[in-house]
Amino acid sequence: MLAVAGNGRQVINFGSQFAFNEIRISAADDDTRFTFRSISLPNATPKVLSFGQQPKKGNIQVLQDGNVVAQAAAAQNGIVPDVGPFKISAIDSADTGRNANFVDRTFFDSGEGISIADGDDGNSFLNRKRIDGDEILGLSFENTFTTDALIKVDRISSTDGAAIRVEAFRAGTSVASEVFTLGSGTLSGANTLTFGSSTAFDSLQISAADADTMFTFRSVDLPGAFTV
Repeated sequence: MLAVAGNGRQVINFGSQFAFNEIRISAADDDTRFTFRSISLPNATPKVLSFGQQPKKGNIQVLQDGNVVAQAAAAQNGIVPDVGPFKISAIDSADTGRNANFVDRTFFDSGEGISIADGDDGNSFLNRKRIDGDEILGLSFENTFTTDALIKVDRISSTDGAAIRVEAFRAGTSVASEVFTLGSGTLSGANTLTFGSSTAFDSLQISAADADTMFTFRSVDLPGAFTV
């Protein structure tokens, strides 16, 4: 219950972690009387938030409705920086052999895209430039929720048909998951995975859904993203 005090007009600041399309206002006890004056909905216009590499550049950008609002430089073969509300990570996976204690990390290549380097990649520079095996790319959006994501992946290869898993989480709990099946061989150009959930989410995990799928991450658009 929200409490206000004083005479004259009062401003009630109301917020919700869930999107809504209707508000009902009433007295909460027997002797309250009031009139309604106006309402302001500051986040009523959905925002399209985007995260990804600036085309043909070494910068990672966040765009809102197509306009750059934050940017950070990414070092070739380095860890991908967080930008704005987006936090990107490599979720650590089990490794074997002499690199068993290797902590997975994101890996940036300006020409290839964003991938993960883990201990099982060994001396294979190609594998460090791909997301494959048990590697998982995590992407969270601070204080932001959405029900839709357009995920662009690139450098896709598979001998029997690439399969990419996208899973959405809300406060650490899985709320939706989908496996996207693509073509066999090497696929040229970025492919867009159109992902949706009936429950708003604040993070994504992207991974290969079979043993021989390899790919890189390019960008994500969040249509209708709203802040809390």
